[in-house]
Amino acid sequence: MVCYFSPLFGAMLADGWLGKYRTILYMSLFYGIGNAVLALTAIPPSEIPGPIVALLIIGVGTGANVSCFGKDCYLLAFGLPAILMFLSIILFFAGGNYYKKFPPSGNVIGQLISISWRGFRNRIRGKQEGKKHWLDYAEDKYEPELISDVKAVLRVGFLFLPLPIFWALYDQQGSRWTFQAARMNLSLGPLGNLKPDQIQAINASLILMFIPFFDLVIYPLLDKLKIPNRPLQRMCSGMLLAAVAFFAAGFLEIHLQKSLPPKIPNNQTNVRFINTAPCSISINGISSEPFNMTGGINNVSFLAKKMLRDAFLPAGNYSMIIEAAPACKAAESRFSSMFEGGERYYVIIGKNDSQSLAKSFLQSKEKPKDGGAVVKIIVFDFKVNPETEVILEKNSQMDQFNVTAFEPSPNREIQPGEHKIRIYGLDNETIIIPESINLRNGGAYTILLFRSMLNESDNKMIAEVHTDLEPNELSIGWQVPQYVIITAAEILFSITGLSFAYSQAPSSMKSVVQALWLSATAFGNLIVTIVAEGKFFENQAVEFFFFAFVMIFVTLLFGTLAYFYKYVSYDQIESERHELLDSTKGD
Repeated sequence: MVCYFSPLFGAMLADGWLGKYRTILYMSLFYGIGNAVLALTAIPPSEIPGPIVALLIIGVGTGANVSCFGKDCYLLAFGLPAILMFLSIILFFAGGNYYKKFPPSGNVIGQLISISWRGFRNRIRGKQEGKKHWLDYAEDKYEPELISDVKAVLRVGFLFLPLPIFWALYDQQGSRWTFQAARMNLSLGPLGNLKPDQIQAINASLILMFIPFFDLVIYPLLDKLKIPNRPLQRMCSGMLLAAVAFFAAGFLEIHLQKSLPPKIPNNQTNVRFINTAPCSISINGISSEPFNMTGGINNVSFLAKKMLRDAFLPAGNYSMIIEAAPACKAAESRFSSMFEGGERYYVIIGKNDSQSLAKSFLQSKEKPKDGGAVVKIIVFDFKVNPETEVILEKNSQMDQFNVTAFEPSPNREIQPGEHKIRIYGLDNETIIIPESINLRNGGAYTILLFRSMLNESDNKMIAEVHTDLEPNELSIGWQVPQYVIITAAEILFSITGLSFAYSQAPSSMKSVVQALWLSATAFGNLIVTIVAEGKFFENQAVEFFFFAFVMIFVTLLFGTLAYFYKYVSYDQIESERHELLDSTKGD
């Protein structure tokens, strides 16, 4: 928001003190320093204060010129804009002798506020009578031409009041739409995987194609068909398209929510049994307190290395007796666990040299946020020591997990794809699992490592991947339509609106009107922040539909204001003023 509020102060500097040339030069240097700091703080190890300071510098420096599209990424993405920014400053400075440098005309924003206050105060006090406009009551101190310019700014500013809602929708590409992309299948086949925020590149690419397409095809076609398409009408069309884009996002969100696992009732629990022993196992005497089990699992038997299908049980305390088949030569063991309502659990059963054993673990219940795969590792082996670590290797990238025997490692999000497993510090050797594992984006996985224990000569380490949450299935391609629609909306609304704001401002107030236009973007960001932090909607699809309907309402309001707006040609007015001045001098 800083980068869109700071133009108000940039306008003061440009019009009141430094002039446009020096304001752009100094603020560009400020902006370039911010980019350089951002690039340097992207070098590991990264710390939070560095990027925050850099972004604040960039936000303030943007007060003179908001024209960059650079957003988050890493060293190259930050460093390249920083280099180009400093290069542009050098070129801008080198051409200084060729510019027409107009002297500052005074603090225009200060004059606007002063005229508005004086006109309002004189109108309330009734010092003068018969004025058509309340600003005319400031004529006792200010020139009529300056008052006329302030009237023009207020007319345009009043028209801009509904505009922040459009930006509230548009800027969600970098927040809500990115979170939506993180829950979609980001695979591009042989081309690899996208990151959730990279889908936003479609917007920039489409803008480059849509600008000439609209200028050379759409607008001439509308003129030929005699369909009205003046600036305010184009802006209304853009606002409606933004609403359509959010309807598309809402329906897509509904389909994404259908792919989520069903919620478990608070009085039930889901248990998945996994047998790692080399023989059959039976579970006897399962009971629950204080619930009475009806239709539960009693005297369950299942084959070696086979997973019992999920069991839905009443929540509560359970105790059971684990008995291994004679081939295991393992004594029975007792196992107790509290299974809480609404949760999913693993019960992993295995054996050591002479004893069967079982432990329960919570399954992961949160999807990855950055389009990767969430992984935790459980090593079901007594020989794990403090030096033991597990490495998941994909190409040259390695993810290290410190493990404890019979305990899950913390959840970690890693890149999806094929991974090799290496175990270090177990039995004073390095163990490489020959089979690679495939982790897909959006999935949550538990990797279980245990020994085969078939006999003394066949006691190799085995890796099993168990899926806690299914990977994302809906292709990221389904987000493309809403990006196409919002980009068309941007062409109709933003580019047209920027041109409209400039054309409808008198020469003395152009920077003020531009600052008001950019401030609408800041207020749009503020609206999104309030809605997000307020957490008014538990369902993201409902929030998308809410914004779509609000956009339709605001479009109707803006359309009503636009209907009564009268366009002004300030080029013609300025020309007539100069002709009048010239004729006066001639006389």
